[in-house]
Amino acid sequence: MEFRDVIETLGLKVPFDPKIITPVIERCMRNNYYEHDEVRALRAVLQADDRVLELGGRVGLCSTVIAKIPSISRVVAIEANPEMISMIEETHRLNPVSGLVEVRNFVVTSSAASEVPFYIRSDFWSSSMDKEAGPFDRVAMVPSISLRSLLAEISPTLLVCDIEGGELGLFDNVDLSGVETVIMELHPKVYGTEGCEHVVSVLAAQGLHVSPLSKQGNSVQVFSRRSSL
Repeated sequence: MEFRDVIETLGLKVPFDPKIITPVIERCMRNNYYEHDEVRALRAVLQADDRVLELGGRVGLCSTVIAKIPSISRVVAIEANPEMISMIEETHRLNPVSGLVEVRNFVVTSSAASEVPFYIRSDFWSSSMDKEAGPFDRVAMVPSISLRSLLAEISPTLLVCDIEGGELGLFDNVDLSGVETVIMELHPKVYGTEGCEHVVSVLAAQGLHVSPLSKQGNSVQVFSRRSSL
């Protein structure tokens, strides 16, 4: 895919393709709102030698922020939408952090299946595994990988998660003892207040508590076992 134009947002460059970046997403990026809370949190919590697993790579903005930290040990970004992979790679090239992030096209699930349907919507940030989340343009069959296998392989100390509601139930009965900080966007519009409370309680049971860095009422929350956070 060829990208000719660039959007600058939050001090970083993102390739502009109007087929992917719709007007509403473009405005959000140009006004520095897009992933502002995730980027703010990352810049506050990243520590030397962190190993980072990102679930939901989007356009590659967060993984770029992470990879720009010289002391970061490893960054793996998982993105379910196959149409976003070339954009992520181009974001990395523009900034430039190419080769510093491992980008993989998978749907992350609690137990791996061969392939699962992923529903692609015109605003890419609404694409998800949820068929009922609204009208979709097309369906991609995407290979899945279990969260357990990713945790075993990467041993992340920092986990970033924005997967449009797919986080509900994903962390149940999963050992997160090696993860020190989680930056997660919750989706109450998908699973309600009870669902949010369930996700928070599952993390808390493993020693990952809401950090003072989190803003009350914000969908992006930071959970940490690090006393400094």
